[in-house]
Amino acid sequence: MCMGDSITEGYGISDDPGAPYPAQLQNILGADFKVYNLGLSGSCSINRTLNGRRVGLPYVRQKRWEEALEIPGDIYIVLHGTNDAQNGYSEEEDRPDKYNDVYAFRDWFQEDYLNLVNEIRRRRPKAAVFSVKPAPVSEGCIWRKHKESYLEDILEQLECIWKANPWLYTADVHSAFLAVNEEERKKLYQADGLHPSKRGAGLIAETIGNVILKLF
Repeated sequence: MCMGDSITEGYGISDDPGAPYPAQLQNILGADFKVYNLGLSGSCSINRTLNGRRVGLPYVRQKRWEEALEIPGDIYIVLHGTNDAQNGYSEEEDRPDKYNDVYAFRDWFQEDYLNLVNEIRRRRPKAAVFSVKPAPVSEGCIWRKHKESYLEDILEQLECIWKANPWLYTADVHSAFLAVNEEERKKLYQADGLHPSKRGAGLIAETIGNVILKLF
């Protein structure tokens, strides 16, 4: 069960059904596995409100979350963090948007992320839960609200979560991208410098798939 944001859902590449990382993960794992794509573009782990309004698009408040837990899965893969590391700047209106400034609530990331994975564990106690570090925000990212420095803050918190919760299985897509030389790494992204290309989605699938195949 692949849970996450637009990187999971396949923003910009979903016209090719075989391009998003869950589809490529299916090819890596083979017929013994059935992979579901429950990604939701724009979603985040942080689940907070401001003046009675939700901030960002908390995954656990969306129908996709319930859909993911209604399907009996053996493995749940959580690939969130990219939208927890964005300041909500509105590109369309060229102004800040405090109701989408998820990064302003970063001090609650660990609590809300743990609520998410612990709820999966409670609802599906026999399932393995994977926590995945997302790909870097590239230097060529066109979205002003996304910054690698913000993501690094979130990744530090994710590292703390991993250390305190050894029951979580982990995969590090962030390091896998950085291990690719700079010129080749550019090919892992679409033109916006944030969302993975089909090749980048393939590296995500490979990174996660290798861990799964070693364990199961």
